[in-house]
Amino acid sequence: MLALKGSCRRQGLFNPTKALIISAACLVFYSQLSMAHPHDTTLRQTLEDAIKTQPDTITAHAQEEESHARLRQAQGQFLPSVDADYANGYENTDNPATRDTTGGNVELNRREAGVRMDQLLYDGGRVWNEVKERKYEVSSAKHASHAARENVALEVSNAYINVIRFRHVLAIAREDVASHKRTLAKIEKRVKGGAGRKSELQLSRARLSEAQARLDTARTELANANHTFRDIVGYPAPAALTSPRVRPTLIPANLNTVQKVAMQNNPSLREARAELKASNSAVATAQAEYFPRVDVELSADRDDELDGVKGRNDQDLALVRVSYNLFRGGQDHARVRETVQQRVVAQQTIERVRRQVVERSSSAWTDMVNTKSKVRALQAHVTHSRHVVESYKKEFSLGQRSLLNVLDAENEYFRARTDLATGKYQLKLSKYRVLESMGTLEGAILSKSA
Repeated sequence: MLALKGSCRRQGLFNPTKALIISAACLVFYSQLSMAHPHDTTLRQTLEDAIKTQPDTITAHAQEEESHARLRQAQGQFLPSVDADYANGYENTDNPATRDTTGGNVELNRREAGVRMDQLLYDGGRVWNEVKERKYEVSSAKHASHAARENVALEVSNAYINVIRFRHVLAIAREDVASHKRTLAKIEKRVKGGAGRKSELQLSRARLSEAQARLDTARTELANANHTFRDIVGYPAPAALTSPRVRPTLIPANLNTVQKVAMQNNPSLREARAELKASNSAVATAQAEYFPRVDVELSADRDDELDGVKGRNDQDLALVRVSYNLFRGGQDHARVRETVQQRVVAQQTIERVRRQVVERSSSAWTDMVNTKSKVRALQAHVTHSRHVVESYKKEFSLGQRSLLNVLDAENEYFRARTDLATGKYQLKLSKYRVLESMGTLEGAILSKSA
């Protein structure tokens, strides 16, 4: 590098200023890269990133904004409609009146100017009910957006915790391989010294191969977890992930309370209820077509040289206009029948979602309770397995245990530690499933204590 720099100086190619600029640019680039792919993060930060980039949450937010725009359109029908028009151009008129006065056609420069205002007075409640329908659609879209974020929160939680879980399992697998290597080294030493048997050496090598196979499996599982994390969050899993915790106060004391909260707060259920209210308003909107419509019309026209007649032609109107449809081919009745059936669909959707919420909350609660009990048993299993390994190793050194006993105990200890690690992370995920069934998962993760 120094030789290249000296050569560049001799040839007049090395520029310290340019080198400084390039170095600064590289520093900015790598700092931005570091920000885009953080090296240390929490579940809260990960969820915030995912919500901003997940297509489902972006789409749901856009649909919520769309519903607000539709509401504003409906409300605009309460306000008057004001139109202005102006026209100026050539007119050639040939009619009985022009032939009586001029003997033929009349060519004039026609000018028209006018303003018109229409104000709805009565339409059978059509606009009023349409506005109510749009308001309920806004509420539905809001709850749908919340439901989308809850789903993303559960997906992110699974991806995040699985990366931590499989990293833990991989660490245990590496320790297991290292332990088997140490055992193999001791056996090789014993065989060389004449105190060991070749069968023990072969057994130790076989168990080491088995441990290495488990290590490869752990690597594969971690790689899959990393792929899932990247797909959901949008960037690779950071090198250091903070293990999340769930505050005990966030989990109700019993299943009845969980389901009571879920019935009131689950966003999918609230969305379905809002859709039913919108359907009721849609029925009323359709039925309004059976009533007359009453409008106030105000207009002022200032025209010149119209229809072959020279001079001004001014007109001012103030009218109350009543319009009533007598026949439209049965369209209004068919529209009412359509909205009534849509209401039936909305009613059954509520029942379907309610059953799903009950099933999901029950399943999540049962899984959490059973996993808690399982983790306690696995903790005892790990403790006892560790003591067995320690005792067997001592007894093996005294010739009271065979190598097979020691290796079997070590395998049992490895499985116990792996099962315990899996159980602890499954317990966290089951708690997140309980929160998601109640519609409180996103808030629990994004709170300062998460």
